[in-house]
Amino acid sequence: MSSLAGFGLPILTVYKLEKAKGDSASDTLAKNANIQRDIEYFSENVGKVNSVDDLFGDYKLMSFVLHAVDLGTEIQFSGRAKRALSERMDDPDALMNRLSDKRFKNAARVLELGETGVATLKKPETIAELKDLYVKMRYDDDLRRSTPEVSYAKYFEKNAGGIENYFDILGDAQFREVVTKALGLPKELAYQDIDAQAAAIERRLSLDDLKKPEFVEKLTQRFLIMADQERQQQGFGAQSYLLNLFV
Repeated sequence: MSSLAGFGLPILTVYKLEKAKGDSASDTLAKNANIQRDIEYFSENVGKVNSVDDLFGDYKLMSFVLHAVDLGTEIQFSGRAKRALSERMDDPDALMNRLSDKRFKNAARVLELGETGVATLKKPETIAELKDLYVKMRYDDDLRRSTPEVSYAKYFEKNAGGIENYFDILGDAQFREVVTKALGLPKELAYQDIDAQAAAIERRLSLDDLKKPEFVEKLTQRFLIMADQERQQQGFGAQSYLLNLFV
């Protein structure tokens, strides 16, 4: 996927074009020969898995599943992923419940490895869901490489409603990038202790507002305009005028 932003289009425009594509973009990717091979391998081998050890012992199978549940970045840390996903979701001491990264808990809801072993994984409805998720995540991976700001914006708009506290924002790299940039907070904020960082965001952002789709959309657009200003280094030009519309 080539970056439209690389051809001079504002990042906000690229974002709107991506949203307009809807599912058609990932449907096209699903026809890619490499993606088809990955799906075929998963389909042919998931039924042979009899334990969590079997799943994580097959690199291609493990890679497919982790990519599908948005844990593709954890493949190189498969031991941690295996431990986190193998524990019960209702165990307060489970690793997934102690990590600020909510991807593990979200993945556990799909796979239920701690509750059912690999029984849920082998259900036809789970297999179908994982195939669909795999294609979408692969598309998002391509988008993240070409225009990361658009990928972050899509992620934020989709998941902002689930943010429960300011530490959820700070513990998620994509949430942090969108929120801090949209609020105009400097990168040096990261050098402060975590409580000071949370307080800085709290002074500028109400968590209740993140439950409002119109506010989330407005904040997302502000992030994209700020990101475009940063990328294009235009200073106080036309993009600054656009930014004022979202103040």
